[in-house]
Amino acid sequence: MGPQGPAGTGEDKTTFPNHHSWQFSDRGRRPVRDAHVTANSVIIVQYVGHRASRPITVRQVRDGHFLAIGSPRRHFKYVVFN
Repeated sequence: MGPQGPAGTGEDKTTFPNHHSWQFSDRGRRPVRDAHVTANSVIIVQYVGHRASRPITVRQVRDGHFLAIGSPRRHFKYVVFN
């Protein structure tokens, strides 16, 4: 085992969890605006509360927004990693 690294600051400025749930539209799409999103962000999206029939897809990731596609009217949460 190597030497212990320096103590952290307790602040993570690269991970941004969303604290409320969103709902897909009747067509299964939801544009999301979030200032933490950059064109290089990794976004993890997960259904909340129940199973859904479709996998979730994240598209059109740009500075400040992305498009989530999934099962119509199902709720989801997401986390942004920069």
